[in-house]
Amino acid sequence: MRAVFILVLAIVCLRVSLPQSESIWTVYDTPGDLIRLLLGLAACGWIAAQLFSMPKDMEAHRIWLYLGLAAVPFILICIVGIW
Repeated sequence: MRAVFILVLAIVCLRVSLPQSESIWTVYDTPGDLIRLLLGLAACGWIAAQLFSMPKDMEAHRIWLYLGLAAVPFILICIVGIW
């Protein structure tokens, strides 16, 4: 559940950081779009790094199980809403 949550969170972060227009090449039109894209890519990189760091103890695994059961359906609804 932890891996699914982190992957879906990275997808949402990437989708939100993309420019609002049709093409990725319009990111250079305004400085705000470029800054948002760079910050979004940095956040996605940090989220991807968290994917490979495992929880240290058994209690952390249990917390991620409960959090995943509650958060994964919510974040999937967010993905549907964004697209």
